[in-house]
Amino acid sequence: MISEGRLSGFVDQIESVLHFQASEQLAQWDRRIESFCVQVNQVLDKIQAVHPEWCQKTMALVEEKISASTNDDDDIGVAETNTTAVKPMDVS
Repeated sequence: MISEGRLSGFVDQIESVLHFQASEQLAQWDRRIESFCVQVNQVLDKIQAVHPEWCQKTMALVEEKISASTNDDDDIGVAETNTTAVKPMDVS
């Protein structure tokens, strides 16, 4: 967003830090992230309502993958961020 001119600031690639030019920019960024998260949760709620079994199965797989990856330092970024990627499942 910074490179597109939609957000004022700069990236310190050496320190891996984002610097914002004004505090309002950071507040705006936070509001956009919050709005996005709310929208994602709304979509997930709708999927849950239509496919509860699939959601339960998928969440179990995600939790299993996260649990396994937190103990496996070979996964890129897992040791630092404690996250993992999960392949999408076919819902048809």
